[in-house]
Amino acid sequence: MIHIVTDSTADMPVEWRSQYDINVVPIALNIGNESYQDGIDLDSDQFFRLINDLGEVPKTAAPTPFQFKELYRRIARSGERILSIHASDKLSRTLNACMTAARELKSEFKITPFNSLSGSAAIGFMCREASELSRAGASLDAIVKRLEFIRENVSVVLTLDTLDFARMSGRVGAMAAAFASVLKLKPIIELQEGMLVMTDKVRTRSRSIDRVLEKARQRFQGRIINAAVMHVRARDVAEELYRRVQTTFECKELFLEQINNAITAQLGPGAVGIVAYPVEQP
Repeated sequence: MIHIVTDSTADMPVEWRSQYDINVVPIALNIGNESYQDGIDLDSDQFFRLINDLGEVPKTAAPTPFQFKELYRRIARSGERILSIHASDKLSRTLNACMTAARELKSEFKITPFNSLSGSAAIGFMCREASELSRAGASLDAIVKRLEFIRENVSVVLTLDTLDFARMSGRVGAMAAAFASVLKLKPIIELQEGMLVMTDKVRTRSRSIDRVLEKARQRFQGRIINAAVMHVRARDVAEELYRRVQTTFECKELFLEQINNAITAQLGPGAVGIVAYPVEQP
């Protein structure tokens, strides 16, 4: 048996956590003089209420090695295998904390840290596939090979409604944010080599949604995919995009979810996008 661990930057249907025995270590959200555990102390409504009350965006902080060690010892027995799948090391220090804990516990458990080079639903899909393969009797090497395929082929494309959060979190410079704001441009953000990069800007919300769908179509048209439509407090727009994904692609798995608070702190309200990867190699 292989125990699956991730962090709260992973997004997935809530039932997957129990259905696939996915264990989650929370990211810390620091705002004002308080620190909250993402998904435990703070839900989405409380998160935005704090932002409105305090006028600032929370800073995220990786879990500590101690938190990882506590979780590993709670879920596993001595000698058992743990596969720990985490946010890109270019976006978070979570993987570093995981690796520190793995070194300190190497005499107790067989821990394999895995760098997703991604976040959100991409990690959720990785965790689910790892669990399914483990239950089917696949070796750790075979599971890691599958995760590497997902990592190399996943597409994360989002459009933001505002650059304010990205600017305050340091993801986009103040000048670029001011320029886009003045012209009322809607940025297109893509995951490239483990980092969020602004790759395009369009003039209207509807065109930005079209562009997100078009980028996915260019990459995956004619292939069977697993996909997720993700959003931050933009359910109506996300539901329309979900319907368009359903009619455009052949999806083996498709779900719609709100993006977790830790990533929301970098994207802001109104963010909508598609996370997708091909089910099979060409």
